[in-house]
Order: sequence, then structure tokens, then C-alpha cells
Amino acid sequence: MEALKTNAKVIHHRFPHLASIIDHGASIPDSLEMVVSKDNRLHPVVQIDGRMHHIYSAYNVEREVSLWLEQVSDSVSESLYVLLTGFGCGYHLEALMNRFPGKRYYVYEPDVRLFCKVMQTCDVSAVLGHSSLEDLTVGTDAERNTSFLDRFTDQVSGKFVQLYVPSYQRIYHENIKEFHELAVQVAKMKRSNLATFLQFGPEWITNVLQNMKHIVKSPPVTFLKNKFYDVPAVVVGSGPSLHYDLDMIRQLKGKALIIAAGTSIQALMQADIEPDLVVSMDGGQSNCKAFQSVHTDHIPLIYGTFINPGILNESRQFCAYFILDLEIITPHLLGDISEVPIFASNFSVTGLCIQLAAYMGCRTIVFTGQDLSFPGRKYYADGIRHSDPDYIRNTTESASMEVENVYGIMNYTNHIMFVTLRDIENLICLYTDIEFINTSQHGARIKGTTFMPMDKLDYHRLGSSVHGRVKELFKQKQRTEMTDDVIMRMRSDLRELVALKNSFHQLLKLINRLKNKTRPGQNQFLVDGLNRISKLWTDISHNKTYSVYVNFGLSSLMNSYQRFISELNRQSRLDVKFNIIEKYIPTLSRQIIQFIPFIEDTLTATIRELAQESSEEAESGNL
Repeated sequence: MEALKTNAKVIHHRFPHLASIIDHGASIPDSLEMVVSKDNRLHPVVQIDGRMHHIYSAYNVEREVSLWLEQVSDSVSESLYVLLTGFGCGYHLEALMNRFPGKRYYVYEPDVRLFCKVMQTCDVSAVLGHSSLEDLTVGTDAERNTSFLDRFTDQVSGKFVQLYVPSYQRIYHENIKEFHELAVQVAKMKRSNLATFLQFGPEWITNVLQNMKHIVKSPPVTFLKNKFYDVPAVVVGSGPSLHYDLDMIRQLKGKALIIAAGTSIQALMQADIEPDLVVSMDGGQSNCKAFQSVHTDHIPLIYGTFINPGILNESRQFCAYFILDLEIITPHLLGDISEVPIFASNFSVTGLCIQLAAYMGCRTIVFTGQDLSFPGRKYYADGIRHSDPDYIRNTTESASMEVENVYGIMNYTNHIMFVTLRDIENLICLYTDIEFINTSQHGARIKGTTFMPMDKLDYHRLGSSVHGRVKELFKQKQRTEMTDDVIMRMRSDLRELVALKNSFHQLLKLINRLKNKTRPGQNQFLVDGLNRISKLWTDISHNKTYSVYVNFGLSSLMNSYQRFISELNRQSRLDVKFNIIEKYIPTLSRQIIQFIPFIEDTLTATIRELAQESSEEAESGNL
């Protein structure tokens, strides 16, 4: 077991996300053997579907690898990054590293049992520890592979080539197909996230700060934790299938927790159904239009901190906020939020409803109106009126993708709806102790749910009366007041922003002075300059306003530049390092300098508004 100790040491150091695989080991069947080829190379033989498969040639492994390397060399030489399917005993990867040591390698090994067997019998520590091996994932676990693909898309800044150990395409065809499908999903989600941040990043900062006057007076959702244990939740979406279930939802009122997901509140109110609460997070104007079209001030509202400010008003009787993991401004301004739950970001408000229902203790979650596709080329249920009719018509008519619905028929869908469906399915997988029932007739089939028309629900498992319980919990909650502390932190941030702007100006001057100083004989000048740049960048990254406002508001921009910063850290040649800095950092710095006045103006306006409200409340209290 000496090989296992040596390999495990490298895995723990370089790929800790795989440590549990090595430490606990997979159950390795006797049919998985390590044999010796004619040229004295260890190689695995696996049994799949009753057939034995050799991973490598039984005669001459070295020749097989050499021939393969010649076949792929041209495509590898043209790319900086290589995505290789098949680790095996590391022979193909080692050959690539020896021929092309300057490339960056990412490896997917689909067979956990094979990987564990190799770790136990072959010392591959040199391959695992090679500096050009950037990342490695093993097995078919969707969460692990999604994380790998997330890192891959974040770090790869140019062209990459995809390679396969030849036998893997035959032996692990289905696993590779699933991995490719997952890669497509991750890429689509990345594009959706990028588009969202490009469009809404600065707007979200404005929304959070404009909402701060409500946030400082609203409770977080902590007072609802586990208050509805074993009470079923019905999450109501805006899809066209909702009209099938409206009568049944009316009958469920008081027996289950009725949660309106965002704009579905329009359809419910038109049907004269008042939900127990409505959840909303959308910062766009169309969401504001949806809420302004119906009277909901008396209905408990659970809102995301960057919700459109037009939805929140003083006449709302019951409001509580939640914080998303990508929103770092509110935690920064409020200070200690150690007991406040941080919910994961999702592509639709339905994901937030699921997390909230689970947080409140619900162990059965029922979906209705969650079509997540366009059945009959319809987008919304009757009564949903906030979107432009031309946009809706163009979207549904141009939809060309297809997904299977609950009856096995194909529904048309588009990229956004497809990504939303997969996102919800991934979230459902995390809640193994919750039963998910989908009653959305003709909607998309949702993995992890059981389809059941709502009139077939087992009423015996419904909870006791929950009528009015949410409002009662709101009334029992003591009001909090944090205005003065928030104002103090905002004023501190204004001072930090001045320092941040000065640091970027210094950085630009320093880079400009270093131009033309990369010639031979000026090495020490360049070393000193790069050290000063490094210190300045450290000061910038430690400035709290950089991490809170700039990284949040310019997230897509920062992510795109992060790839080049990662490349900078890999370089050893000083002139190459400076060339990367000169190419990318000045442009990034100027964009941040142009962005800072927007943050300053928004903070100043918020301080003024909070101070005025605080003064008016103090005066009214003295009357």
C-alpha cells in the first residue's frame, strides 16, 4: 500500500476535493484487475456488462501511447489548454506533459473504482504533482463534476483541445455523454450569469442601497425557521398549467402553506386566492409592474435585498428579507448576521421558494404552475400581465429546443427556460429528506419530483390548520433598528473609496513608468517595479470597498480578467509577467476608476435618505 500513501499525500495537497475518494475508497470488485502488458507496464482490465475491457494494449503500452501522441500533437501545439478524458494509470497524460510541459491540463476520469485501484497499485505521484496538471475530477457525481467544470470555464482564457484515451470512448461512452451534457449546462448557466451581471450589476447595487431604509427596519427570515415542520408547502408558479389547479389551491388554503412565487401573485389574486406569503427577488421594472397591478400590502412578503425598490413601501404590513450568497453589500452594512440564513442563488424565484420552504420546516413541497417550458407555446397563466405581449409572442414562437413533459410529450422551450429547469433539478437533489410533487399538468418533467394531478393528492398527510399563522409570527417579531450603524459604515466606505481610487491612479502611473524597461540590463528595475505593483494590488484587494462594491457591481468584468491574473501567477519570466500586466491591468483599472463615482453618489444619496428618515422618526417620537 506504499503507492496509496504516496499518491494520497499528493491528492490531499493538490486536489483536496478528491480526498474523500482516496480516504474512504470505492468498493473495488474482484473483476477489476491490474495486469502486466508484454512491455512490462501495469494496466487495468475492467468488466462492464459481463465483458472484459483492457484500458491499454495488452502487448505494447508504450507504443500505443506514442502513436496516439503523434496523432494529437498538432492540435495540442495550437492550444494552451487540454481537457483529457481518461486518467487510467497516467500514461497518456505523462506523455503529453513530457512533450508539452508548458500546456495546462484538466483531466476527467469517469471510473471511481478504476481510479482507486490505480491509486493503490501504481505510484503516479509525479504525474499528479506535475505543475501543469491544473485540475482533476473523478466519477459521475454531478456536484463534483459541476464544480470542476465551473473552475475550468473560469480559468481557461483561450482555445482548448479535447482529447480522449482511446479505449475510454468505447468503454465509458455513456459516462462521457453525461459529462458533455453537464458541460453544456454549465456553459449555458455561465453565459446566463454573465449576461445577468452585465445587465444588472450596477442596478443591483442601486436597488440594495435604496432598499436599505426598509431592510434596517425589517426582520430577517430567521423567525420562520422550522415553524411549519411537516406542513406541506405549495409553491405556485406563473406557468400556463396553473389554471388547472386554481380550484384545488383554494381548497388547500389553511391546510397547506401557499407560497406565491413572484409574479404568480397576479393570477392568484385574480382568482380571489390569497396566499400565505409571496416571495420576490427580481430587481427589474417588470416585477415592479406585476406588484403594482394588484393590491398585496396585506400579504406577508419575503423579499430579496435587491428587489425592485418600487415594490417596498411603508404601507406593507408584513415584510422580511433574505440574503442571497452573491449579495455581499447587505451583510457588510448590517454587520453581525451570523444567524441569518444565506440562500443559494437560483435562476428563478422558485428556487428561493424551495429553500425557504425547507428552512421553514416543510417536508413535502408541491409544485403548481411550474411548467418550465412552453406547453402549447404558452408562456404564462391567465392573469399574468406584467410582460410585453410582443416579447412573449416572439419568445414562444421562436423557441426551438424541446424537453419532455409530465405526459411524455415534447414541449418547446428556450435556453433561459432550459437552464432554469436544470437549476431547479440540481437544487432538488440537495434535499434528500423532502418529498417533491409536481402537479403542473403538461409542464416539463422535473427530475426529483413525482408527477401527480393536484386532485389526486393525499389529503390525510396535510397539516393542521395554518390559516393566518404566518401573519401571527410577524406580529410576534420584535422590530429591529440599525440605521445609525449602517450610516456609520457607509461613511467609512466613502473614505475607503477615495483611497481605492488613489491606489488605482498610482498603479496606472507605475505601469506607465515601467514601459520600455523590459530590455536586457534593466532586470533589477523591472523586479523592483513588479514588487511595487504586487504591493499596490495587495492593498487594493484588501480594501473592503473593492471586494464589496466593485467585485459585486462589475462581477462579469472581474471574472473575465481573473483568468489573465491566474495566467500571470504561472509565469516565471519577468518580461512576460509585465506584458500581461500592461495588456490587461490598465484597462481594468480605468473601468473601475470610472465606476467608483457611481458608488460614491449612490452611497451619499442613501446616507441622506436614512438620516432624514431617522430624524423624522425621532421628531415624531418626541411629539
